[in-house]
Amino acid sequence: RDSEVDATPDGLARGSELIRSHRLWESYLFHRLGVDADEAHFPAHQLEHFTDDTLQSELARATGHPETDPHQKQIPAQKKDDRD
Repeated sequence: RDSEVDATPDGLARGSELIRSHRLWESYLFHRLGVDADEAHFPAHQLEHFTDDTLQSELARATGHPETDPHQKQIPAQKKDDRD
């Protein structure tokens, strides 16, 4: 039996949203509040779970819609329905 686990489309979407939230928070903490990039990880990890689509949009706007976080990791794009 194969031991691989496949994520559902909903699971992949939720994971992408969490990663987007986390990386936007790191960007905000780094660029707007001057928090060291390495120090931004823990608070971003805490805040990512309480960030809705509206706050994600505000974080992106406040940081100039970055494509990468302070560690140069890609920030996932907004959900398509949010850009319309």
